[in-house]
Amino acid sequence: MELSARMQAVAALVPSGHTAVDIGCDHGYVAVSLVQRGVCPRVYAADVRSGPLSRAREHIRRAGLSEQVIPVLSDGLDKVPVGEGGVRTAVAAGMGGRLTIKILSDHPEKTAMLWYLILEPQSEAWLVRGWLLEHGFSITGEDLVWEDGKFYPIIQAASLSGETQKLAVSAQERQTRLFLDLCENGFSRAEAGEAIRRFGPSLLSGRHPVLFSFLEHMIEKEKQLQGQLAAGEKRQPDTKGRERICLRRQELAREAGLARKAYCFLNRPQDPPEGESA
Repeated sequence: MELSARMQAVAALVPSGHTAVDIGCDHGYVAVSLVQRGVCPRVYAADVRSGPLSRAREHIRRAGLSEQVIPVLSDGLDKVPVGEGGVRTAVAAGMGGRLTIKILSDHPEKTAMLWYLILEPQSEAWLVRGWLLEHGFSITGEDLVWEDGKFYPIIQAASLSGETQKLAVSAQERQTRLFLDLCENGFSRAEAGEAIRRFGPSLLSGRHPVLFSFLEHMIEKEKQLQGQLAAGEKRQPDTKGRERICLRRQELAREAGLARKAYCFLNRPQDPPEGESA
C-alpha cells in the first residue's frame, strides 16, 4: 500500500522505538506502514466507527501483522492502553482542530502519560498549537504539505515531562529565540505570539518552503474575500448584518497583515554562517 504525500509526512514525524496509537485510523494504512518500516514495534489502530475498523482489520491481516497492529474500537484514547508498557506516541490525522483538542482533553490522565503527539489538524491548527503550549507539550517538529489543492500542517509535539523533557525544553528555548527575533523585526509581542501559533514555530524558524506559498495564499484569499464581503455589506438591510460583516472584514485584514509581516520576516536578508564573509 502506498501512503499519500500527506500521510507520508505524518508517518515521517513519528519517532522510532515506541508503541503508538493511530486515532481515527480509517483503513489502518499508517499503522501498518509504521510497523512495516520498523518505526514502531507495535501500533494500536483505533477508530470510533466499526466500518473503517473492519476494513483496517482486513488490511492488517493481509499484511501479516495481526500480532503487531492491534485494531481497537475506541472513542479517542478511551480504550487504548497508555503509559508504562503501553502507548507512548499518539497520532491523530485528518480531523478538525477542535475535534483534535477534544480527543486530547477527554482523557487528560492518558494524554499526560504520552511522550509524543503527531497531529495533522485539517482546520484551526493555531488552536491546536496553542493548546499544546498550554498543556505541557512543546512543538519539536513540523511539516507543511500541499496536496489536492489544500495545505496540511503536521505537528510533532513532545511532553515536558518524562523521557522527552530534554528534547521539549530545547524546543521551547528555540521558540523563545524565534519570539525575540520576531519582536526585533517589527512584530509586537502579541503579534509574535500569534504568528508562532498561526504559522508554526518550526515552519517559521526553518523557513519551510511551502510556508511561503501558504502565506501568499492567505494574502491573496483575503483580497478576494474582502471584495465579496464589501459587496455583501452593501446589500445588508439592517445594521446588525452590516456590523457582523464589518467585524469579519477587520478580522481578515488583521490575519492578512500578520501573514504579510511573516512573509517579509522570512524574506529578510540572512546573516552569513559564522566564519564566512557576506
